[in-house]
Amino acid sequence: MSAVARRAGVTFGFLSIAVLAFTSGCKAMPTTHYYVLEPRAGASDDVGAGLTVGVLPFEVDPPYDQDRIVYRIGADSPKVGFYEYHRWAAPLSRMLPRIVSAAFRDVEGVRRIEPVASGHRYDVRLYGRVITLEEVDTAGGQHVRMDLVLTLIGSDGSTLWSAAASGRSDTSADTVEELVTQARSVAERVFAGQREGFARALASAGQSSSTSSSSPLNRKLRRVAETSTSVSMRLPPRK
Repeated sequence: MSAVARRAGVTFGFLSIAVLAFTSGCKAMPTTHYYVLEPRAGASDDVGAGLTVGVLPFEVDPPYDQDRIVYRIGADSPKVGFYEYHRWAAPLSRMLPRIVSAAFRDVEGVRRIEPVASGHRYDVRLYGRVITLEEVDTAGGQHVRMDLVLTLIGSDGSTLWSAAASGRSDTSADTVEELVTQARSVAERVFAGQREGFARALASAGQSSSTSSSSPLNRKLRRVAETSTSVSMRLPPRK
């Protein structure tokens, strides 16, 4: 089923329900469906020597910073739409840190990586900014695309590494659930492509910390970093 037909089905279904509700004298609304982006791998445990990495909530650019799932008609079109009755169950800013944690958990130099948690101490922090995460419908088919930037931050607030990454995957999904599954696969591939650069940055950070982590100034900076506020975000919709 094409994306246009899928959206049309939702619209026509809504009209049918509305007519039925009007003729029967009762109110009926379409069911809203909710979706999550979850990693395939389990929780991250300490895996040996290395650094502990806390993943901050991602920043998500508009119009993706809301709960409605976004689609675009035409790859370069300025017009976007939203699935009104198909929504994210949680903010992308909170779900994506779990996926990148799973993707990086066995990278060399990682002792533990997880979404930042209160009371946990981290050697470095990973921050992400989502620029695009959407379904794109064209005359030749449809695909899911994702564009983001990852940044590794030292305990003193300095930028240790930053990389822009993009991914896309053609799809012939018949349902929004299949589209969400495809979106997870795209995210996993995007993060997997950044493992090598992330590992090099950790190695550099590890060498630096081994010579200076015991200084009073760095201990103070680490305490400040551990109590810093996290970044917030939102997401978008579709029918």
